[in-house]
Amino acid sequence: MSLFTELKRRNVFKVGIAYLIASWVLLQLTDVLIDLLGLPDIAGKFVVLLIVIGFIPALIIAWAFELTPEGIKKEKDVDRSESTAPRTGRKLNYIIIGTLVVALGYSIYDGRFSRREVTEATPEPVTEEKQAVTAGPVTDDASIAVIPFLNLSSDEEQAYFSDGLADTILHMLAQIPDLRVAARTSSFKFKGKNEDVREIAAMLGVAMVLEGSVQRQGNRVRITVQLIKGEDGSHLWSKVYDDTLDDIFRVQDQIAKGVADAMLSTTMVGDKPGDHAGLDSATELTGLGGTRNVAAYDAFLKGQEALQEGTPEAASTALVQLQLAVEFDPGFARAWVELAWAYLNGAIVGTATWEAANSDMRTAAEKALTLEPRLASAHLALARALSFDDEATEKIHAAILKASELEPNNADVLVAMGSLKSDQGKVRESLKLTEKAVLINPLDTELQTTLAFRRMRVGSVEQALSAMVKIADEQPDDPLVQMTYSSLLQMTGNEIESAKVNQRVLDNNPDFLRALFNATFKHSSLRDFEVADELLSRVEAIAPERAFDDRFMYCILIEDRACFEDYGQRYLDHLRRAGSSRRADDFESEYALFMNNPGRSIELLEPGMNTVIGNESPINDFGKAYTLAVAYDKEGLIDKRDGVLDSIEATIQVYLANGIWPRLIAEDLFTLAALRGDAQLAAERLALAIESSASPSSIVINRSPRYEKVRKDPAVKAQIERLQEIEDQLREQLYAEGIW
Repeated sequence: MSLFTELKRRNVFKVGIAYLIASWVLLQLTDVLIDLLGLPDIAGKFVVLLIVIGFIPALIIAWAFELTPEGIKKEKDVDRSESTAPRTGRKLNYIIIGTLVVALGYSIYDGRFSRREVTEATPEPVTEEKQAVTAGPVTDDASIAVIPFLNLSSDEEQAYFSDGLADTILHMLAQIPDLRVAARTSSFKFKGKNEDVREIAAMLGVAMVLEGSVQRQGNRVRITVQLIKGEDGSHLWSKVYDDTLDDIFRVQDQIAKGVADAMLSTTMVGDKPGDHAGLDSATELTGLGGTRNVAAYDAFLKGQEALQEGTPEAASTALVQLQLAVEFDPGFARAWVELAWAYLNGAIVGTATWEAANSDMRTAAEKALTLEPRLASAHLALARALSFDDEATEKIHAAILKASELEPNNADVLVAMGSLKSDQGKVRESLKLTEKAVLINPLDTELQTTLAFRRMRVGSVEQALSAMVKIADEQPDDPLVQMTYSSLLQMTGNEIESAKVNQRVLDNNPDFLRALFNATFKHSSLRDFEVADELLSRVEAIAPERAFDDRFMYCILIEDRACFEDYGQRYLDHLRRAGSSRRADDFESEYALFMNNPGRSIELLEPGMNTVIGNESPINDFGKAYTLAVAYDKEGLIDKRDGVLDSIEATIQVYLANGIWPRLIAEDLFTLAALRGDAQLAAERLALAIESSASPSSIVINRSPRYEKVRKDPAVKAQIERLQEIEDQLREQLYAEGIW
């Protein structure tokens, strides 16, 4: 008898087949159990190893042994006439067929549902239309909004206390890693409004809403809190606290822990323990950076409230109160953070110089981090304070990354990370982070406009504009919103509509400086100098020192050397007096070029630019780099000039590789060719820039030192003349439309 026949008789082949089929079934079961029980991946590898090891022994057993009615016997001990091998073979056939049917059924089921999962998990290519629909708030189970608590005290001025208490609870909950908390800017939009909780939850994209009331009488306070399900408005948890102010901090801890416990008790935060384990850490993190000093806490809340107003008077109040807070409790880290932002706010509203504000802000932020390095807001404050230091790029990046590590679901952190990615040329990553921030803070107008600009950067023009149109329609009387809308229209080349919006702002706010500056530049760029001069005179009457820079540029455009020397020196003196050394250095570097002193430009710019020229980090200030390149060129330092230009070009390639809208770098490509003195390439790139409505104005090309090496070339000159004709047509159209 041949070996093959004997293997067949002893069912060795059938045992092998049955073993392989059973192994496949075992592997599928193992895969399911690994996912279900959260077992490590090595468990699957262990099962595979056992299957491989067991295969040969299974075949040997099939060869050497036989299953008989009396049990398993060695094959040599069984009489061939009494062998049960044929019956065993038939049983194995049934087993093989049955197992194959089960395997086939499972394969069909898994194929159908796997495809469904892939279809559901992998989005189809998103059109701008679809993206606009999906960009709104999306609810996840572990999410909550804390809306302002009602002030039930007889004294209306106690509202700062109820608002502050709600904000403190919000801050506490935001420390819980697995919990997404709607940002204050959005949740406090509902202050004083009697909105249905279900509507609030839907607008903010949260599963839960925490509301409450505060009644303060002397040293006693009654706090009522309710945790409400956004889906149906049902109450999940509520409690009333009657305590003295001395116990307010214990009450805050209890509220935060109560919310966490209530959410953990529902299936809304997970199907099994550990799904949102971060909620269990509420007691550890709720007091992060806080105080147990009542006087310090009260001053902190007053300062925080004043910071929201944005007036010079309120800015001064905020500064005084927050300084009192850290005086009462020098270890109050959150108060140091708020004090840092108060210093910055002073510069914004004009009660402090930028230089002093940044110095004080840095000191306060560093103090906060010394006290509590886990405060994400302190890292953000430090990053902002360092922004005026050209050599602090790595420190800024490190601070933002640390903030992101600590609070990845903080909207402010996400925006900062978006800016960081943008500086690195990663424009699509920047957009994704900003979209995530909007989900957390959906009602923040400033954030919405940031999102619009970042969508514009990747070429999502229609989506950006449609979102901005909605915001502009909702806030027609907000000049900042309207000016942002005007800027976006300008970016798309829609000059007429941009000018119309700008004019509406001026009609409603005749002294609004940003609109006046914008109108002045537009008239100057269109060589409408008489109107530009009139507008500048209006600016000078309102804020003479703020007009220096614009008057300086105007004098350059009309080629009045005595004028630009005078105003340039006035502006420089003003910046030095104001203590704005960085802004003064930046302006003086430009001024020195027009004064034919390129060596001074190099002296001012080279130290700061050395940190990025020739390195892998993208250059995020092309203006300074261009000025330095021109200065090197005028000094005959061609290798250094080319080094700067090579770094700019490398940055542009990074932007293009990461999806930036090509229109946004059309002017830069033209400028690079002009600075290298490549007239043919400059003419080609200028033509493309003109076609995409992305070129500098003809008068800027004719006056700026950036273009002096190529503008007399016939091909470049022809494109400049073409651009002038387009500008003339635009100017006539603006007047025909009655604009300006």
